[in-house]
Order: sequence, then structure tokens, then C-alpha cells
Amino acid sequence: VHNLGTKVPLQEFLDAAESTQADAIGMSGLLVKSTLVMRENLEAMNERNLANYPVILGGAALNRTYVERDLREVYDGQVFYGKDAFDGLDVVKRLMSAKQRGEVAPGFGREVAGRDLPRRSERQAAEADEAARFVVPPTVAKDVPVPTPPFLGSRVATGIGLGEIVEWINETALFRNQWQFRPEAGEDDAASKERLRPILREHLDTAYDRRVLVPAPAWGYFPVNADGNDLVVRQDDDRKAERWHRRIREEWGIADEDGAALAGIFRQRFRGGRYSWGYPACPNQEDQEKVGDLVEMGRIGVKLGEEYQLEPEQSTSAIICHHPAAKYFVAR
Repeated sequence: VHNLGTKVPLQEFLDAAESTQADAIGMSGLLVKSTLVMRENLEAMNERNLANYPVILGGAALNRTYVERDLREVYDGQVFYGKDAFDGLDVVKRLMSAKQRGEVAPGFGREVAGRDLPRRSERQAAEADEAARFVVPPTVAKDVPVPTPPFLGSRVATGIGLGEIVEWINETALFRNQWQFRPEAGEDDAASKERLRPILREHLDTAYDRRVLVPAPAWGYFPVNADGNDLVVRQDDDRKAERWHRRIREEWGIADEDGAALAGIFRQRFRGGRYSWGYPACPNQEDQEKVGDLVEMGRIGVKLGEEYQLEPEQSTSAIICHHPAAKYFVAR
């Protein structure tokens, strides 16, 4: 496996594939914009008559239907969905087995599959025909008291130790989804996590000793109101992250409504919602610029890259709402 890293342009994929005589090309996308980039890459490979490379696609931004229906219709070669690293490995094994036997089925990686849904272009066109408006369901209360913010504007906090945030790590998401560990024979979930915690502690100790992980939030409170589908952020109140998310709920005075266990917090058992850019509820990465201006993220050493990605890489941003009915959703 030749790992090219992140934010790699298509030409680097193709150059590496040619120089290494690759059997397949894999691409992974975290953000919603990645789905468009992958489509563009496949179209470009068609135009260059390079559809002889099987392509494996995966990542948080993609699903099986989009890959096996929409993108298979785009690409002249084979396209496969890799839900995770293990799924991708299984695809490669099947590819190599078929290649060695010289018995590649004509429809392997080419047959359109997935749920019988309208194509994205058709859905987008239908949605564009509707009047753009924001509709609040009648069951959503409009008279919920607005918590009084402790201050207006932004602040920063420094000197935060790693020990303060370790207890907020979602071990299931880290060990299973990101590190791709699985329970060994005879292990239950608790035993598996107990086996893996020393590895986590070792990484944290290394991060602390080398000063490669320095927690520092910049956060603020700003008066806002809706204007159609727009969220208007005001400079004053005259109306003319999980750890720091908890801190904000404490400052608002609504943290007592949190779930009793940390596992509940990971399942949004708290009042309000936290929405990060690049995910389905906030797909427009360019809005990160507005966040940067509001909280002055440069004060904690965070900046925006060319694709509006936060740098350093493990940085995150979010807009936090206090309404009890706030839930995760997909923006259209």
C-alpha cells in the first residue's frame, strides 16, 4: 500500500499508480465536498482514458448507494465502496483473486446497485423548484427561555492539561472507527477497551512530552436571529468543542439537563446541539471564515487552509444551539 497522505490532487494519484504499477486506487473523503471531488476525479480519469484502474471509495462523507449507483454510472471502469479499512481490504482481496484467475466477471464493480432512489441531480433539481424557506415544525416550541450569556464576544483559554480532556474521549469511536481495532477472540467490549487503553495512554504521554497536542479553545457568545434560511450574527445584543461544549452549557446554566452518563453525552443526550462545518448540517466549509473572524482563532494558533480546513489538523469548530428540540439533520 502506498499512502499519499491528505489533500492529494488527482495527478499525484495517477503518477503514483503508474510508477508503482498499482492494482487499484483508493480515495477517502471526510467532508461533504469530497463527494463532488471524487465525481470530478472519476470524470477526469474517463477523459484521460485511464478507467483501467479499479477505484475504491470510502470515508464518512460517502455511502454505498452513492458509490455503487451514482458514481458507477459516472466511471467507465470498476468502482467499489469501502465502508472501512477492513471492507477495503476485502475488496482488494477479491480484485486480486479475480485478476490472478483471469476470470473477472463483466459486471464486477460495474453493475449499478444500491437503493432505488432518484439520482442526486434529479433530487437537486426537484429541490431547486421549491421555494427556499425555513419551516419550523409546529411541535417545536417557540417560547423556550433564552439563557443569558455570561459575556458577549469571544475569549480564549490556555494552560489546559491533557488530563482534563482524557475522560471525554469516546473510546468506541476512537478504538473501533478511527484506529480500526476489533475485539479479539473471547473479548467483550469492556475487555477490548481495557486492552487498548495502555496504547492510548502511551500516545497521550508522547503527545505531552513532545508538545504536539496542546489543547486551547477560542469560544464566544453572539446574538443571532434567522432571516429566511440565513443565520444573522450580530455584533451586539441590541437587535438592531465535547469538553468545551460542556463548558458552554455550564456557562449558559443548562448543563444540569445533561444525561447522567458520559455515553449519553456521546449520543446527544444534552440540551441543544453542536454542529460542525463540513458535516451534513453545515456543508459549506467556507463558513469557517466567519467562525475564524468571530472567535479570532489565530489567538490559539489555528488558521484556515486553502480548502477552508482548520490547521493544525486535529482542530475543530462548531456552532452550538441551546434549544431543547435541536437535533442533527441534513441540510438541503
